[in-house]
Amino acid sequence: MNTFAIMIAAITRKFYPRGTHRLLKFVFNPKKFKWQGVITYDTNLRINIDTSYNIERELFFKGHYYKCVTDIINKIVKSGDVILDIGANIGTRSLIMGKSVGHMGNVFAFEPHPDVFKRLNDNIKLNNFNNITTFPIALSDKTSTEELYSYIDDNRNSSLYPLNDIKGGEHSKIAVSTIDSIVEEAKINRLNLIKINARGSDLLIIKGGEKSIIKFRPIVIFEYNKESWAHSGSKWHDASDFFERNNHSLYLIRQEKTIFLNKNNPPPPITSCDILAVPN
Repeated sequence: MNTFAIMIAAITRKFYPRGTHRLLKFVFNPKKFKWQGVITYDTNLRINIDTSYNIERELFFKGHYYKCVTDIINKIVKSGDVILDIGANIGTRSLIMGKSVGHMGNVFAFEPHPDVFKRLNDNIKLNNFNNITTFPIALSDKTSTEELYSYIDDNRNSSLYPLNDIKGGEHSKIAVSTIDSIVEEAKINRLNLIKINARGSDLLIIKGGEKSIIKFRPIVIFEYNKESWAHSGSKWHDASDFFERNNHSLYLIRQEKTIFLNKNNPPPPITSCDILAVPN
């Protein structure tokens, strides 16, 4: 089965027509099929894969994860940039950013889940990067110690809030800091991009970095998810107001194109999406 899967993946990474996802799910049942190994990623990177987990399964069969976001990152990141990757997981974005910023730049990657943090570091070592600094902590709008909840069906994902599909999963105490605190402690003197994927904490993390956003004017990429944001008390209009106040324009990231979100418009037309905030 594994040999067959490798052959199929070699095809689907180049050709992924409509309906492929459903067909792969039928042939390679996610609950039964498991492949572990190293694949080539983003042309010349290497990354450890365990198809038991959703992100890594997609990397195995597609060769990328949310290509529309990856394309944006590849377009805007340049040599010498300083980047915060918040919710780095196993490093799918951190590795791309590390390659792009080169030896003159830096990536600060944050991943609170202990097992995932180890795999993040393994992937960084696999590619011999010395410009990526990792932190085993979560970020929010204040410094504290909080419970970290892990998903039942995919414990590579976690949240500071017990979302509906997390209840009953593992949970542990974790240190929580803020962007502004990290910038001060790490003596970061420039900031070009902040990428956030934090399962409901995205807006709180942004608010915890307001001083840095005002000072450095970085581009911000974050995930809007109406359901998970509700658990942290976050609402779309709060994000819209924040970025209007700090003179950023908001765009909905789609594979075909980015769509400008006028400040007077209602929330994005879909309840879960990635948003690009660009300083004016």
